[in-house]
Amino acid sequence: MAQQQMNFELPEIDAGETRIAVEAVLEKCLLYKTIEYQEKEANLTPAYIFREHQSTNETSDSTASIAIDNVDIPQQRKRYVEWVERSVNRLSAKERQLIIERYLKDPDIYDHDVYYGVMEISPKKYKAIRERAFYKLAFILKVEVKIEKCQ
Repeated sequence: MAQQQMNFELPEIDAGETRIAVEAVLEKCLLYKTIEYQEKEANLTPAYIFREHQSTNETSDSTASIAIDNVDIPQQRKRYVEWVERSVNRLSAKERQLIIERYLKDPDIYDHDVYYGVMEISPKKYKAIRERAFYKLAFILKVEVKIEKCQ
């Protein structure tokens, strides 16, 4: 039997918009890693507000909703960071090193700090590795911006 060859084409993506999307995910991840969630506190002094036409039978339990937020939001942030870190770990060693050093460690580090100081490579090589890493990450994270083809 003859084997059929699969025809697989990667979609064309808008490199600029995709880069912005990937950087936004990485920036949010770094923010979650570096800034601790501040738990909300219940207001112990009730604020009485006159409400003329309260037609619903709903009650508000602000203490319960605050408690739920104080549990749910840190868990969501932790899952988000883990999701990004798992995605970055799927990259090659050089790509992973670049992304971690530049985007996931210190908000005050710049490209030249990474390619001259950490990786000791040329700016051209750095740019090639970063573009390849962003392309892969865009698809892994599902944030790629596809170019719409006119027909």
